[in-house]
Amino acid sequence: MTPARQDIRFALFSTLDLESPAALRPVIDDLLRAPVSLKPIQYGRDEPNLPIRDARDVVSAATVGVSTSGLRNGGISLKAGSAVSYNIRWSKLADPTFSLVFGSLQRDPAESLQARLAAWCDLVRELVRTCDAVYGEIRDMSAPFANMPFDLRTRLPDIQPVSIYGAPYVRLFGEKLATAPFHRIERLPTGHYWLEAGDSILTPISEDAKSDIRRHLGEDAFMSGGKRLYRTGLAPEFDFHALLP
Repeated sequence: MTPARQDIRFALFSTLDLESPAALRPVIDDLLRAPVSLKPIQYGRDEPNLPIRDARDVVSAATVGVSTSGLRNGGISLKAGSAVSYNIRWSKLADPTFSLVFGSLQRDPAESLQARLAAWCDLVRELVRTCDAVYGEIRDMSAPFANMPFDLRTRLPDIQPVSIYGAPYVRLFGEKLATAPFHRIERLPTGHYWLEAGDSILTPISEDAKSDIRRHLGEDAFMSGGKRLYRTGLAPEFDFHALLP
């Protein structure tokens, strides 16, 4: 049996053109303003093995795309020591897809995890604003089905410890978001909803709590029960014009 991952991961999905230095530079700047324990110190296209001396070097490496048959993709990997890493990816395809900003925080050292998680969430809030995330989440990768793939154009994944809904989902769910049975609901200054399903990212979410939220917002908007192959669902329209080749 493959052992469960022991990291906490955030993922932000955006329709911004992160090939553009003007769009990417604020994301890199947010990461470089993070507290020392979370601040990246190395970068690379695939392996983060170069020291970060200037944000402009990171942006230049990330925005040089690899072209195949006229289609383009690129990105950058960064790390802050052995316990924290980041990944930024963008593509310009005939079938457009989201720009992505990921981060991974290892559980060790356990004695400092709660404090680091608080700073981690503050960093994610900044990145939500900077990349204008249409959807975001923070999940415990040791949880069941944590590695299950999903397609936002069909459905949302099942309820995560932290879910972040941008403008497309605010329009889709409307007033139901403000009264959804999450443990904590926060409206960010950007209009995004920051939704916490439990009292801690490290606390497993009960199936009853997930079911109550799905029922309130609409069962057909979510994956559930470990099922992964959905042909239909409730999803908003996304504006991918900036990510077309």
